[in-house]
Amino acid sequence: MYISKAPQNIVGEISRLDIQTPSQCLFTPLPEVLCLIISDCNRVRVCATFDVIMAQLQQHYSTVQQPEETFVYMALENLMKERKIYHSGKKVS
Repeated sequence: MYISKAPQNIVGEISRLDIQTPSQCLFTPLPEVLCLIISDCNRVRVCATFDVIMAQLQQHYSTVQQPEETFVYMALENLMKERKIYHSGKKVS
């Protein structure tokens, strides 16, 4: 174990210490977001194609870095394996 010594030329007390709490954002997992988008598309009877899903991600989550298409494909694939969504030809439901 290595313990360093305090510098010799710094002696005294701290008179004021400002603490700033970082702003925190809410984290929503990608699969959950995809389910919400698909549900919204189904509710308004819009075909939930991959392009529509990507556009909805961009529109509704513009303040967050957009995931790469590969990650969206993988998340959709996992949701289908878990039977949370299904693919019916052209769209995802």
